[in-house]
Amino acid sequence: MSKLQLSIAQKQNLQQFVQYVKLNPEVLHDEDLQFFKDFLINDCGATKLITPKAQVIKEEDMSDKYLDVLGSEFSLIKERNPKKVNELTDKGNKAFKEKNFKDAAIFYGKAIELSDGESAILFIKRAECLLQLNKPLSVRRDCDIAIRLNPEAGKAYRLRGKAYISLGKYKEAKESLEISRRLEDDTTESDKLLEEVKGKLNNNNSSTNTSTTAIPNTNEMKNNNNINPQLMKLVSQDKELMNAILNNERISIAINEIASNPNAALKYNNDKEVMTMFMKFMKILGSTNK
Repeated sequence: MSKLQLSIAQKQNLQQFVQYVKLNPEVLHDEDLQFFKDFLINDCGATKLITPKAQVIKEEDMSDKYLDVLGSEFSLIKERNPKKVNELTDKGNKAFKEKNFKDAAIFYGKAIELSDGESAILFIKRAECLLQLNKPLSVRRDCDIAIRLNPEAGKAYRLRGKAYISLGKYKEAKESLEISRRLEDDTTESDKLLEEVKGKLNNNNSSTNTSTTAIPNTNEMKNNNNINPQLMKLVSQDKELMNAILNNERISIAINEIASNPNAALKYNNDKEVMTMFMKFMKILGSTNK
């Protein structure tokens, strides 16, 4: 028999496979890997990793990493256990009904990993949980993936529209919600949200001279366009505020929203981080108006 030549990529996959089995020996009970299990036991005499199914059952790994996992980290194990995917999805559905949104998102994330990130429905389900957990950027990410997997997924557009509203991106929200209305049978929520977004856009269009009172965003800081020079200088001297502006989109958007609409402060009243940065900004702004 001629010597088997493995490519570099194949060797890397094989190394990943062995490492994965070491960390997750329960996969050896999957029917698709029965041949490998037989090889280990019958040809290699390896029994250390081959534990009875009853011993494999352990406490669920409820790590936060499943809030962000996008697929299997190991490409050779794909759809390895459809029954487990369904089981995790059912657990997620149950947790969601009980309003335990974090656990639901984690269960959906585990199902996403087992299905190698190929289920638009699972990404939509997790996005709905992440929206409840006030993670709009993660919602947008999951919805983008769901739409790529299924361009006709109307709910993904609706959830993405809601995420854009939370981020203060009303133009993008309007675009997503309009697509949702075309794809979904029940447009009640999309209709209501569209009215809200159109109102926000109209208010923004009617506002003038906001560039001198709004907090500079990242691009403005880099380009130095349309900003009160004194305001920019003072903001740049506050390292904590400057870091928040450049590296924390959530805070930058929130401060802009409050600056343009003081009533929005009620929305962030319990967000200590946002309110602390906003008060810093307002103190600096006040000094420039003296």
